[in-house]
Amino acid sequence: MPLSKISETVTVTPFDKVNQQFSIARAYGTPCLNVSPANVLELNQLCNTFKELSHIYFPDIANGAIGALLGVNTFAFTYPVDVIQGSKERPFGVKTKLGWTLAGEYELSHKTMNTKKPPRQPFVYHVCRKDIEEEPLDELVQRFWKIEAEDTVPEQNEDSSLDQLAVQTIENSICHNGERFQSGFPWKPVKKLQNNYFSAVTQLKSLQKRLQNDPGLNQKYNQTLQTDVDKNFVKPVEMQAPPLETIWYLPHHPVTNPNKPGKVRRVANAASKFRGESLNSNLPTGPDLLNNFVGVLLRFSEHPVAVLSDIEGVFIQIAVRQEDQPALRCLWMIDNSIRQFQFTRLIFGATCSPFCAKTTKVNFQPP
Repeated sequence: MPLSKISETVTVTPFDKVNQQFSIARAYGTPCLNVSPANVLELNQLCNTFKELSHIYFPDIANGAIGALLGVNTFAFTYPVDVIQGSKERPFGVKTKLGWTLAGEYELSHKTMNTKKPPRQPFVYHVCRKDIEEEPLDELVQRFWKIEAEDTVPEQNEDSSLDQLAVQTIENSICHNGERFQSGFPWKPVKKLQNNYFSAVTQLKSLQKRLQNDPGLNQKYNQTLQTDVDKNFVKPVEMQAPPLETIWYLPHHPVTNPNKPGKVRRVANAASKFRGESLNSNLPTGPDLLNNFVGVLLRFSEHPVAVLSDIEGVFIQIAVRQEDQPALRCLWMIDNSIRQFQFTRLIFGATCSPFCAKTTKVNFQPP
């Protein structure tokens, strides 16, 4: 593994404690780490197999890509602060300042030919964030001028064919269902959704653990789901149907605003990846239909009074057509049992929601 350069400072951060940062003064860089990718899902399933490790959860990372190897010079924040050890030939957990490490041996999920027992593979696994603090000066300057020129230079659309397909799909799918307008999703030509159920389960357990430590937040978060069910924004669904290739499970989490104390929002993470794919990576943003900001400011000066208006909850005013709803599933725990729910309206965070809402507003009128 050739080392090509030395970075001045690399910062590593625990996934669950983003305010804690640990700096590595001398970090050797290489264009590529010759390390096999980590199967996060398989390791989370392994933790769930053993009772003593069931509370350990490793966040999913795109393609299982490993971006840094921590050596003995990082012992100041990788030394053990807690150890969970099971019986013989079981994996064990070691807690460090960066979070939990899983180590030991486990049986591989696949069987090799001509062997009676599955092979056992030694491993040590840890997940944390890494960040190189310095950014090349030329990239900083280019980004600065790009921001300065925004809304003053016509935007070059690099994928007009995909945008045209999105417009055609949305316009053909929008209709009035007797109560409100509904829209389909402008899927990319090749949809790559995979069964991420077990990944969603592990994230749900992590969320449950967090909420159990805050009973007040837990109560308010439960109420957000019940309110959405009562308003038919979300509906309970069966576990089996429809086909797996049309289902995607959205992890969700609470969001609070210090300026609005007591209010809790439940946000679905459409950008969460499983094996390199997410809901958003399968949906185009569509063409930009928003008014040019410079033009808005100029029109403000044309008359003495400017009037502003807004559509309250614009996304939840538009229904999602039935065949696309399974891609908006989420999990929740009720009476110690995992239940499935399904969004019936456009969600905040889906990359195509602004485009779908704007197209509906501009091109269609109530019957």
